[in-house]
Amino acid sequence: GIAVLRKEGPQVVFGPESPDGPDSPTVHQALKAVIERYEVTGVAIDEADLEDVMRAAYVHVGAV
Repeated sequence: GIAVLRKEGPQVVFGPESPDGPDSPTVHQALKAVIERYEVTGVAIDEADLEDVMRAAYVHVGAV
């Protein structure tokens, strides 16, 4: 599922409840759910920075 990560005035930032979980929605599924549930006046999609993704993968592998 998706969750509200933060609110800044009228702007709301959504993200996956558990990014690594098996129920993590695709971008398409998440956007569809938000549009169906809220009145949307604009959309911006930010992708994770590659360095952050690599760092998270390295830390995750090191923890196993």
